Amino acid sequence: MVGNTDWAQTAKLLPAVAAPRFTEMLPAPGAYPQDTDRNIPELVRSAAEPEALALVTEVLVSALAAVLHTAPERIDPDTRLDQLGLESLMAAELSSVLQRRLDCVVPTMELATAAGVRQLAPRLLGRVRRGV
Repeated sequence: MVGNTDWAQTAKLLPAVAAPRFTEMLPAPGAYPQDTDRNIPELVRSAAEPEALALVTEVLVSALAAVLHTAPERIDPDTRLDQLGLESLMAAELSSVLQRRLDCVVPTMELATAAGVRQLAPRLLGRVRRGV
């Protein structure tokens, strides 16, 4: 059997994959830009409103594109997330990604019913700035 495996994601889900026998399969630490974006909440809190909103929007679009397995350019900011193809399990995954990258809680139901990126980004910006 031949398959295409995302070893970084598999290692997150199955700790046994972090064993030495898989080291050649796993990406090097810091190989993915999203792993180095740990300072996004500080950048958002210190930026002026337009720059902070643009940064949160960029993070939201890139996370959504990754979950939907598409290019960020294909995400229309005015299209409802469910019409982009986001379903409940993907919304849970997106919630987890956003919590990790933005350090704020984003309820899965809010994502599943979101009107679009343009409407969701200001709410996320408020949460990041409040540290919730």
